[in-house]
Amino acid sequence: TSFSVTHLARMKASRSLLALLVGIPFTGCLMSGMSYVGKRYAPYSSSCALQFDYGDMGSVMTLQNEGWTQVASISTLHGPASFTDALKEKLRSDACRAGGELVVMMESGSGGYSSTASFVVLRKLPRP
Repeated sequence: TSFSVTHLARMKASRSLLALLVGIPFTGCLMSGMSYVGKRYAPYSSSCALQFDYGDMGSVMTLQNEGWTQVASISTLHGPASFTDALKEKLRSDACRAGGELVVMMESGSGGYSSTASFVVLRKLPRP
């Protein structure tokens, strides 16, 4: 019986270690994905100057009426619910690569072990 108790204890410890190792990448690491929208524009350098703002669909529509166009959308997982310096730097490379000039945080939320946010990347069109 000593062997079986020791064996069960090792199995339990192995499962705990596996859960810890599998969970680490998903609990503290900001992940993001970008999708291009509409016409493709020449990319800016990966450290381009960007504006960051908060908004909703109504504010994006207002911006589009003022001559801005959406060039990409970005989604994040395991990130903050508001702009931080680290989040801005994570978004910058994708937004600049898409030719963006303005990043608008549309919605953010959290639940369980994850938090998500969605962003619209816009570019100011030249006046005709």
